[in-house]
Amino acid sequence: FNGIPAFTSASGYYLFWSRLFADWKIAERLDEEGLCTAYHDADSNSPPWLRNAQTGWSVWTSHLRAFEPCVLVVRDQDQR
Repeated sequence: FNGIPAFTSASGYYLFWSRLFADWKIAERLDEEGLCTAYHDADSNSPPWLRNAQTGWSVWTSHLRAFEPCVLVVRDQDQR
């Protein structure tokens, strides 16, 4: 997707890099113009799972109707 591998979780969410917004997204659909659950500002060459530390994301909070900073850990399935 956008020339970069996209991934799916067992729960059905996608992790992909958005060329349009130049960020990594977690969403229910593989669509960079659709709604996303979370995003992480980073270059396509800096996938979030390559970082050893926890990574700052902006996560949609429905009761606030806004994205809030949150620390998420994205792991490759082999890192469990």
